[in-house]
Amino acid sequence: MLLISSIPVSIAGWGVREGALMLAFSYAGLAQGDGLLVSMLFGGVMLAAGIVGGVTWLAGAERTRLRQFWAASGPSQNR
Repeated sequence: MLLISSIPVSIAGWGVREGALMLAFSYAGLAQGDGLLVSMLFGGVMLAAGIVGGVTWLAGAERTRLRQFWAASGPSQNR
């Protein structure tokens, strides 16, 4: 499922991942709706992890030091 969802034909694998997991669940004799639910939950968890990581990166110490460096260099310095 992860390999199929990494094919660049949709945004973040949405749609492709759901179809692949529904098909995999049906081959395993499970309900396709369960495959859809598992896939959507997986996508939601990955989205939440990405948001947490993005906020952490934006608020991180390295970016703060970089902002302080640019603020201290002032407009008179060539960038």
